[in-house]
Amino acid sequence: MKKSKLLILIISLVVSLSCKNESEAQPDFSCDKAAKITKQSFGDLGMIIEYSNGKISKVYRADGKGLTENYNYKSATEVEIKRIFSDGGVGNLFNATLNSMGYVTKFVQISDVAPYTIEYTYDAQGYPLTSKAVYPKEASSNSNSVYTYSNGNLTKKVTYQNGAVFYTEDYTYYEDKINKADLIGNGNTPDMYGKFSTNLLKTHKTTNADKTTELYEYTYDVNAAGFVKSLTEKHTDSKAKVTSQVNKYEYVCL
Repeated sequence: MKKSKLLILIISLVVSLSCKNESEAQPDFSCDKAAKITKQSFGDLGMIIEYSNGKISKVYRADGKGLTENYNYKSATEVEIKRIFSDGGVGNLFNATLNSMGYVTKFVQISDVAPYTIEYTYDAQGYPLTSKAVYPKEASSNSNSVYTYSNGNLTKKVTYQNGAVFYTEDYTYYEDKINKADLIGNGNTPDMYGKFSTNLLKTHKTTNADKTTELYEYTYDVNAAGFVKSLTEKHTDSKAKVTSQVNKYEYVCL
């Protein structure tokens, strides 16, 4: 009888510790300060984002393949960005200029082959207003975009090329779901290109100059604190082909 009780006690203890460890390994993230994305996956492609003093310092693939993007802050407004191969060789070199809010106002690729410059403007709250891309060796690719907002949400973006509308993007949102991070289209550099929309994105529709369209639709798995654990992205292309993928996110509270 004593051995039986002892065995039950040991099993109960092991189960209890196992459940505790599992719970500790997968906490329900919450943050009452600035939350930054540290991991994000796009289907099977996972990305790691590291920070130093609240600023992005390194971005790389979770599987160790591809380039590593390193950020060197030369001053409060100047950043040098290097994409480095695993053997130490430089793949791409960029210079970025930041405003007082830490948002990129000028992004330049330093290249003899394909240089380009993109400039951004923002309103007083930090929402992007315009962007302008210039390609010195391929002027036909030059473009500029204008952003429109309603209730803190980006509702329309119109991109022009050669003085004509190249494509238009329209956005809708979940009015009952607050957006707590720069989730979609952040280019693995969240929070560097202006304030993100107040609500979670519901649909993103692009209408091209030839009137063809493509549509992205989003649904979310949100934790108890309102942070998105994952989203499902459904894409309908211009030929009505439908695909979907699941994007996952993890955060750090700074």
